[in-house]
Amino acid sequence: MKLKIIACGVLEPELTRLAGQSLNEVHLQLLEAGLHDRPDLLRLQVQAAVDSADREGCDAVVIGYGLCGRGLAGIIARSTPVVIPRAHDCMTLFLG
Repeated sequence: MKLKIIACGVLEPELTRLAGQSLNEVHLQLLEAGLHDRPDLLRLQVQAAVDSADREGCDAVVIGYGLCGRGLAGIIARSTPVVIPRAHDCMTLFLG
């Protein structure tokens, strides 16, 4: 399975390690940390990355963000399934 992970740069060390251990083909796209302070920009960048996964032939997209200031509100999965964790922000992802 070809997966694209779109995530906040603060998760880079953990996601890089996990991607290397995965049995799947994983493409990691990290966006700059701090985009939660600019939710409209976060939404634009995440949507562009999700749309590019369609063109790259990915089987699924995994989002490495929580709600992050409602920055993910309105993200659309056009033809590739998108998985978004149910979390307030990335700290929730760290804490489990």
